[in-house]
Formats: sequence, structure tokens, C-alpha cells
Amino acid sequence: MRMQAFHLSSQGASHIKKNKECQDASESFYNENCAIAIVCDGHGGDDYVRSASGSAFACAVAKANILNFIENIDKDELVRHHQKLIHNLEASIISAWNEAVYAHYESHPFTESEIAVLSERAKRKYLQEKRIESAYGTTLIAVACTENYWFGIHIGDGKCVAVNPEGKFVQPIPWDEKCFLNATTSICDSDALNRFRSFFSEKLPVAVFVGSDGIDDCFSTEEQLNNLYKTVLYSFASSDFDSAVTDLSDYLPRLSAKGSGDDVSIAAVLDLDKIGEIDAVREFDKDKEKARVEENARIAAEKLEEERKRVEAERAEQLRRQQAQRAVSPKYCSHCGAKLVSGMKFCGECGTRIILDNAGNAPTATQQNTGLASEELKIIKIVPFGNDPSTAPADAEQAAEEKVGSDNTDNTEAQDLSVASVEMQDSVPSAPVESAVAEQELVAEEGSENSEATEEVTPCTEQEGAEENNATEAPTDASDTQLQTDI
Repeated sequence: MRMQAFHLSSQGASHIKKNKECQDASESFYNENCAIAIVCDGHGGDDYVRSASGSAFACAVAKANILNFIENIDKDELVRHHQKLIHNLEASIISAWNEAVYAHYESHPFTESEIAVLSERAKRKYLQEKRIESAYGTTLIAVACTENYWFGIHIGDGKCVAVNPEGKFVQPIPWDEKCFLNATTSICDSDALNRFRSFFSEKLPVAVFVGSDGIDDCFSTEEQLNNLYKTVLYSFASSDFDSAVTDLSDYLPRLSAKGSGDDVSIAAVLDLDKIGEIDAVREFDKDKEKARVEENARIAAEKLEEERKRVEAERAEQLRRQQAQRAVSPKYCSHCGAKLVSGMKFCGECGTRIILDNAGNAPTATQQNTGLASEELKIIKIVPFGNDPSTAPADAEQAAEEKVGSDNTDNTEAQDLSVASVEMQDSVPSAPVESAVAEQELVAEEGSENSEATEEVTPCTEQEGAEENNATEAPTDASDTQLQTDI
């Protein structure tokens, strides 16, 4: 049997950010007769303005009283009456702690800055009633191992985890149901002696760990907490004692930052001759290698994901800047100076085609065709897909020429039709005309006989004559006959 002990406390990540002192305290001791490990967690509320001092006092008085207890107790009597004797030990620790607290207060009264943060209830209790022990409130966990027995005492939160010779991880000290979330029992309570829990056994453990709630809260399950202690055991089994303590000390701040953010404290008693023999440590070597491979894979995946997000973020920022620049920078036609409407391909004032530069920011205008009217410039030719846009102007000119040629052809054809119509009229037989003349002479003879009516014939205009030549029906009365005769 080669028992050794260590203790470590580290300021929590959240306390560092808030410039708040570490309120945890820890202590350890070992020699050829025994080994002791102690952790105390000072309360964090504003009313517990001196809990950091209270946790340090608790560690000191617990260590002193436990050493005195081990040196003066009879082993056989302890085995028979361990509950009563350990209860007396707890009472002596509470009494010594209260003495240390009041002695400190007598020499260091509350400062104005300490009083300023107190609640009205705390001010009344501390300043008027002079019950100042709550200002120093703290939890306490302590374990002690000898060659023949070991025991533990506990008030408040935090956990005691023991590793038995079979390699199993157990929590031998009963849990206090009053310790829930941020609520906890404390050595400063008026019924603190009744709130202490304890454990005694003659079957010695291979290792015993005590940790503050800052350690517990870094893990969601007890199995994860046990894996931490497996790692610690493997470190002590595979390296020298001081190096293992240093490695754990370097790890605690990172554990707090990734986990609870609270102050973290660990103290332990280890049998260095036996920790390397338990299955948990021997198997841990394989598990550690597997975990190392998985961790490397996880880190590589995280780096790839971070790089992907970085590229996407840069691209999104670039697009955002381009859109913002386009939104705030108005575009004007370089030909007439008119403000351009977003999305338009032609200037609405002069009809000039708008072409953006490579960056899509500064618009430029193509040269306007001054030979065309503004109405013609505003006409946009729709070019079917697959056609070359560069040939659009030439196609437009060719179409215009074809249209002019078509109009000339239509006029020529119309004139030919008019001439043909006249020729057809000239080629009509004169029989109807002669018939009309004979009928006119008959009417004239009748007029001369009656001498009652005289009819004046007025020649028609050339236009009216043309209209009459286009008529398709024969004359039906005397007036029509007279017009045909005049023609």
C-alpha cells in the first residue's frame, strides 16, 4: 500500500470574465499513516460576500480535526461506534469553523463595498443581529484513508467517487435531496450538524475522488464523470506523480470553459501500487486510442465545416456589398443624362441601348443613330433565341428596304389596275349609248310639242365622270342617260 494525495482548484471561466475571485478551496495531506483529501465550495450569491474565506477556513479546520481524530481514536472503538464518533468529528469541525469565521470578522469588519451588495435581509442579519456566518457560507467534502479503514464526511453539493479493488466506480456517501439545482445545504446552516452525511468502511478503495459541483456540472451523466476519473487514473498509472498532477492542473481551466464555467476543484487519495492493476485502467489504454482517433476525425470534420462556412460567409458578404452598391448608386444614360430604370435595356428618353460594364455597376450607352427619329429609337426589335444579336441592326435595315419596295410594288399594281379599268370601259360596245341617244331625241320631240318644260343639262366633273365609269349597273332614268350622253 502506497497512498498519496493531491488537490487542485481553478477559477471558473465565468468568474474570470466577471473578474470574480475563485470561491473554491481544496486541501490534501499524506504520510505513512494516512492520506486526506478535502474540497470546499464557497457560495456564489451576493449575500455570501466572504465565501472564499469561508471555504478556505473549512479546508483548514477539517484537515486539522481529521488528523487529530485519526491520531487519537482507537481503531476497535471506531469500528464499533463509527457513526457516533464521526458525528462528533463533524461537530468539532463546525465549531472550529465558526470560531475561525468570527475571529476573522472581528479583525476585518465588513467594508462599505461589501455592504453595498447585500440584500436588506442580509444587512439586517449581519449588521443588526450580528449573525455573520452566512456571509462565509460553504460546502465541505472530506475523505481520509488509513491502513485499516477509511471514511468520508459531506455537507452540501459536489460528489465523492470511490474506485473499489474490482474497478467499479461508486458514490459511497449518501446524497442530500435538499441539494437541487442552485440550492444546497451549507456548513453555515443552523442545523448543519444534522445535514452532514458520512460513510465508514474497513474495505479500502484503490482511489477516492472528491469534486466540487463545478466538476459535476461539466457532465450530463455519471458515466461521463467516471470517464474523467478513469483518465486521471490512467495518467497517474502511466506517468510520475508530479507530472500527472501538472497535466490535470492544466486541464481544469479548459474543462470549466467547455463545461460549467464555474470554479472547479478536485482532490483525491490514490493507492499508487494498485491503480495500474484494475481493469478500468488496463482497458482504458485501448479506449484512449480509439477516442484519440475519433477525436482527430471530429477535429478534421470541424475544420472542414468551419472552412465551408467561412467561404459561404465571404461569398454572401460579397453579394451583399454588390447589391448594396447597386441599390445606392443611381445609373444615368451617358447619351442624354436621363436616370435609368433598373432592369431596362434601353433609355426611356432617347432610346439608346444600355450596356453595363463587367462589374455591373457603371452603365454605358451605345452610340445613338442620329438618322432615326426618337420614336424609332424606342422600338425594340425582339430577336428570337438562337439568332445572333449583332446582326439585328442590319436585319432591321433590310426589312425596312423590303417594306419600301413592297409599298412601291403595291402602288404600281394599283395604277395598272386603274388603267385596265379605263381600257375596259373604252372597249364596251356603243349599243347602249346609241339607244340612249335615240331615247333622248324622242324625249326632245315630246318637249318641243308641249313647250311646257325645258331641261338644262350641266356637264359633270372629271371626278364624277370617273365614278360613273366605275359603275357596274346600267342607267335606269333620264338623268343617268343625260350623264352618259355628256361623257
